Amino acid sequence: MLRFDANASARLRPSARQAAISALSEHCERGANPSSIHRAGREARAGLRRARSSLLELLGLAQGNIGRIVFCSGGTEACNLMLNGFLPAFLPPGANIVCGAHEHQAVLEPLRAAGELGYELRLLKPDLNGRLEPTAIGEACDEQTEVVCIMAANNVTGALQDVAAAAALLRSEGISAAIVCDATQALGKANFDAASLFAAGVDALAISGHKIGAMSGVGALVLRMDGDGCRMFKPLLLGGPQEQRFRAGTENLAGILSFGAAAKELTETGECERSRVSAARELLWELIHADVPEAQRITPAADAALSNTLAIRLPGVRGDDFVAALDLAGLAASTGSACSSGRQEASHVFTEMGMPQTQAREALRLSLDWDVEEADVRKGAKILVGCLQRMRDASNDIADNYQPAAG
Repeated sequence: MLRFDANASARLRPSARQAAISALSEHCERGANPSSIHRAGREARAGLRRARSSLLELLGLAQGNIGRIVFCSGGTEACNLMLNGFLPAFLPPGANIVCGAHEHQAVLEPLRAAGELGYELRLLKPDLNGRLEPTAIGEACDEQTEVVCIMAANNVTGALQDVAAAAALLRSEGISAAIVCDATQALGKANFDAASLFAAGVDALAISGHKIGAMSGVGALVLRMDGDGCRMFKPLLLGGPQEQRFRAGTENLAGILSFGAAAKELTETGECERSRVSAARELLWELIHADVPEAQRITPAADAALSNTLAIRLPGVRGDDFVAALDLAGLAASTGSACSSGRQEASHVFTEMGMPQTQAREALRLSLDWDVEEADVRKGAKILVGCLQRMRDASNDIADNYQPAAG
């Protein structure tokens, strides 16, 4: 099976696998708890420190002590933490939250819950390239805005958002709201520098392990901690003193060490990896478009998108039917977020961009893994084109043989 669905979950990196195995054998087998004061606990805690350091380095936060890593169970929890953690304990008059309508469900669902508590939700529609203009974000904010959420990269189209520019504009206009960013897809797949985002006024980021080739079930909230810029944060999980009291609960040691190993590998080889994967993505588009000239590219140009993501529209073919046919042919793809699997409607990302429902249903997301090779791309394109032709031939046969019922 060829996997062109890496945005759902990247393949586990050998370095991350080995780190997890080592954690299970060296720490977990001994029942090591990072909060314990004995030797086993201290050694486990040292592993957590190394993983934090690796992530801070990948994020560009190794210097200056301006970022703090809070490990959690994944990107969804990290998004919930950064959204709810900055909301005031009591609802102020006129309180509102500003966010893109094309964000992931891990952002939109907690926002809807906040809306039920009385917050006004101001959901902004992206342009045809899947991006929000910073000025549009600024115009939606006012003195009563409590949180502004701006995703770094869209998980369906791959479109990159200039979060730093938007944050800088909001701060220049005197907007004091917490600015938070879902960076789960951007980390590792784009030239992502958290230090520049924090310098522009962003307060927190959400990241996830399995999106960069670590184990699933581990993520992190990244908080800006630079003196005057440090904002009051309300933890959601209370209990022990773990994660500097920002998130109670014994840490997922094996998952965190795998996260740190993946981050270390990306720090060393990420630039070359992104260049190679981006070239593979462009080759995939060229091969598809050569045989299917009516195919439409939704993902923006290479320099404005994630290195691995290609969203396309194939006129006349429903995306969900095509994904099922591709699966039978040995190619894994998707129509959008894995968190929307099983739904029949088109991805909300495409419709929020202004695509009619009929066209949005014809959209397909192809996302390449970190270890993709040219041979995989050529084989995948051949499977896709062949499957498309068979589906169209079958559809034409049905139309040609259709006989209306008598009477």
